[in-house]
Amino acid sequence: MPWHRELFYFCPLLWLPVDIQNQFEAEADIFAAEAFFFGSKFDDYAKKGEFGLNTAKMLADNIYGTSYHATFTHFVEQSNVPCCLVVWSPIETTYAGTHKTQLKLHYYIPSRSFKRHIATGVTIEDKDLLKLLTDPSFEAVNHKISVSTNNKNPQLLNAESFSNSYNVFTLIYEPKS
Repeated sequence: MPWHRELFYFCPLLWLPVDIQNQFEAEADIFAAEAFFFGSKFDDYAKKGEFGLNTAKMLADNIYGTSYHATFTHFVEQSNVPCCLVVWSPIETTYAGTHKTQLKLHYYIPSRSFKRHIATGVTIEDKDLLKLLTDPSFEAVNHKISVSTNNKNPQLLNAESFSNSYNVFTLIYEPKS
């Protein structure tokens, strides 16, 4: 961004306060999303398919040539459906000679209309989600997921999960009434 360049001439990024660094990162992300996804054109393409990760995946593969991560994020951020994208990272542990793989909730991205908060840092051992890490089909899988949010009892929500072989992405959305 032009105003970034002028400031960086005099001050390296790491010398700036964290809130300014975050603001610059957010501005760069918005610019990149608008440049890559052609503004409202993304919504036009997304509405041609069914709501879900397979449509977002098709947009990444066939229309935009962008990463699944960037496309899934933009898909959720632009959605009118109450939903969120959960990004799971695999973690490997060995305890007393036993090797275990779990998924750690790295972070999530909510749509504007998603009114829940999901705690990050949670780890799970869901065998079906872990299997996606080695699944050669690269297709999104529909399932239900139990989510505890806002200090309430767990609720069963609709979900679709997909893996790019090093992260598992889960799109969570409200049951249709």
